[in-house]
Amino acid sequence: MPGSLAIVISAKGKGERQLTHTPEAEGGLQWSADGKDVVFSTLADGGSKLFAIDPKGRHQRELGQVPGRTPMLAPDGKRTAFQRNRTGQMQV
Repeated sequence: MPGSLAIVISAKGKGERQLTHTPEAEGGLQWSADGKDVVFSTLADGGSKLFAIDPKGRHQRELGQVPGRTPMLAPDGKRTAFQRNRTGQMQV
């Protein structure tokens, strides 16, 4: 959704911090397998770009692009699953 941001906060509900400052809406937030980064996606060219950023909001890097929506990394970080609309219905 337009205007979405990636935000991190402590487990105690304190220290809210905005991580991202991209012009696109971010979604699909998840922690990396090692817990060192937050992974998120943005919509791009009919697909999604996948990014990682550290919890302090620095060192953002692009991980890749997929030809679909809502990408999610496998727990080991070696594969990505995503949805694609091929028949009018979203498919995994």
